[in-house]
Order: sequence, then C-alpha cells, then structure tokens
Amino acid sequence: MASIMDMSVFQWIIMITGITAIGLTQQPWWPKAERLAPFVGLASQPVWLYETYTSMQMGMFINSCAFTLVWLLGIYKQVKMRRVSCRVSGFTGEKL
Repeated sequence: MASIMDMSVFQWIIMITGITAIGLTQQPWWPKAERLAPFVGLASQPVWLYETYTSMQMGMFINSCAFTLVWLLGIYKQVKMRRVSCRVSGFTGEKL
C-alpha cells in the first residue's frame, strides 16, 4: 500500500495544482479567484500529460488532453471578457 510520503514530485504538483484550480472555481466571495482557476489548472497539465503518457494510462491521457482544452477555453474566456469589459467601461489603455 502506497503512502503519501511515497509520492513523486510530479504527483505532488498534480495534487496541489489540481486541488487549487478546482477550489478557485468554487469561491463566490472572491470573484477574482474564478479568473485565476484556468491558469492554475493549465499549469498542471504538462505534468498530467507526461505522467499519464509514460505510465501508458491512455484513458487518463485522453482525459488530460480534454482538460487541457477546457482550461485553454477558460483562459480564452477570461481574456475575451476582460477586453469586452474594458471596451464597455471606456478604457482604451491610453495614459491620461
């Protein structure tokens, strides 16, 4: 039986970033947290892809590819929403 002390560095990265990313999506009292979630989630994906591919877990590898696309979509959504909100507020990025 494996213990938490037997985990590799990659497993620790997967655990910490995964829990953090999902936790950030569930923070109604901190609106900026939801915007950070896709960036934290995407940061873990190279490790997920490497670990699942090298251990030949093809189902999990395909799942990791799908999660990568979902996190990228979340980042795109955050960037697009930020641009729209800047246009609505009249912010042009020019210095006064």
